[in-house]
Amino acid sequence: MPIDFARVPPRMAVPAPPQLSKLVWTALLVVHVCFGAALTLVLWPQGRSTNPIWFWFCLVGYPMLSWTFLLCLRLGYLHARRSEAMAVNHVSDCEMERCHAIASVPLALIGHTWRFSANRDENDVQGVVDGSLRLKTRTSGARPNTDVDARWIEIPNQQFHSGNELTEYSRHRVICNWLLAQLIEDLSPQFAALSVGTTLHFEAVSYCALETIDVSDRLEKLVIGKFPGLRMIAKPSTEPSSVFRTDALLDSMRPGVIHLLVAVQLREAVSERLQDGDAEAGVALLLGHPSIAEKKSEASALLLHRPARGRANSIGETLENAMRWGKATSANVGALWSHGISPDMEVAIRSSSQVDGNKSRIDLRTTVGDCGEAGGWLATALAAEFAARTGDPQLVLTQENRDLIALVCRKQA
Repeated sequence: MPIDFARVPPRMAVPAPPQLSKLVWTALLVVHVCFGAALTLVLWPQGRSTNPIWFWFCLVGYPMLSWTFLLCLRLGYLHARRSEAMAVNHVSDCEMERCHAIASVPLALIGHTWRFSANRDENDVQGVVDGSLRLKTRTSGARPNTDVDARWIEIPNQQFHSGNELTEYSRHRVICNWLLAQLIEDLSPQFAALSVGTTLHFEAVSYCALETIDVSDRLEKLVIGKFPGLRMIAKPSTEPSSVFRTDALLDSMRPGVIHLLVAVQLREAVSERLQDGDAEAGVALLLGHPSIAEKKSEASALLLHRPARGRANSIGETLENAMRWGKATSANVGALWSHGISPDMEVAIRSSSQVDGNKSRIDLRTTVGDCGEAGGWLATALAAEFAARTGDPQLVLTQENRDLIALVCRKQA
C-alpha cells in the first residue's frame, strides 16, 4: 500500500544528559598541568627570567586551556549526539503520525447485505449475535443416507437431488442467480439514491462452478436493468480476495466513484458429501469516498476502516493499528467478529492485551459455518449491521495464510 510505514525513520535511543566522571577529569587536569609545566621548563630559554606573567601563563594557563578545550569538545559531542537522537525521533514521530493520519481515513459503507439462507428471517444478525443460529445436522444432499453438520442454500420450489458435476453446475447457476438478484434487490434503495451518471466500479468474487466472468456479466445486467443511469465498469477480481482488498480500495477511491463488491461462495452440496462446518453465502458491499459519509446524518453513516495486517508474533501491533485507525479502543469495541482463525492464531489473539476478554466473541464458523473466501466479507457485513444497530465499533478478524487481518467498522462519530 502507498502508506509505507517502512519508510519511517527508526527511532534512536536517546542518551542520558552528559555526566562526566569527576575523578577522570580531575586526574586528566593534573596530568595536563604537570605535562604543561614540565614542557614549559624544558623549552623555556636558559638565562631568561622566570618571573614574567608569560612564564606562569605557559606553565599553568596553557595546560588549563587545553584541558578546558578537551572538556568542551567532550561535552559538545555528547550533547550533539543526544540532540541528534532527539531530532531523529521527532522526525520519526511526525512521519509516523502523518502515516497514521492517512491510514485513519475510512471508506463510506453505503450499503451492505448478505444471504446464507433462503429464509430471510434466518439471515438476521441478531441470531448470529445471541447464538440462536447454529449449524444443525442435516441429511446430506449428495448422500441421502448420511448426515452432515453443514449449511447450504435451498431455494423454495427449486429442488436439486443428488447427482454428478452437471447437476451441481445447474444448481450453482440457479443459486448464484438467485443470490445476485437478492443482493441487488436489498441494495436497491442505495442504488436509487445515486445520481444519474455515477460511475460504479464493480467486482464479482465467485467461488463456485461458474466462471467469474459469467457471474460478473450477470451482476452487471441485473444492476443496469434496474438502474440504467449508472455507468458500470468491471474491475478484475483478486484471487483470493480477502478483506485486505479494502486496503487497495482506500488508496484508489475517488469522489463520485462507487465500488460494489460481491462475493459468492457455493459448495458441492449435491455431488459430494460436505465437510462438517461447511456453509454457503453471498455478500455485497457498496463502498464510496468518505465525503459521502460526511453528507449523511450521524444516525445513518457507516464507516469501514483500513485493515491492519501482521503475523502471529505481532498480534498486539496489528490490533493496535486497526483500532487506532478505526478510532476505537478495547473498552468501547462492541464485539469481535472472526472467521477462519487458526487455533494457533486464536491463542495469540486471546493472550493479547489489546483484546478485552469480557467482550463478545462471535465466530461465524460456529454459527453460520465456514463460508470459505466469502467468510471475511460476511463477517464485515454482519459487523457493520450490528454497529448500525448498537452504535458501538465492531472489530473484524480474519486470517489469510499466516497473516491476521483486523479492521474496524463503526458509525460516524
